[in-house]
Amino acid sequence: MSPTAIKVLLTIPAILIIILCIFILKNNNSETDTMRIKVLAVALIIASLYWSISLWI
Repeated sequence: MSPTAIKVLLTIPAILIIILCIFILKNNNSETDTMRIKVLAVALIIASLYWSISLWI
């Protein structure tokens, strides 16, 4: 596999995670706010890890 293909494969999940985060933020209920914020934080960490890995390759 070429480095470009690997970058694309790593970038797609990161973009999907960011879209998911936006979706979670738009549909927030007061009861599940803290849980959603935790999920969002974890998802953003995963997205940033994917991004940094894809940049290093």
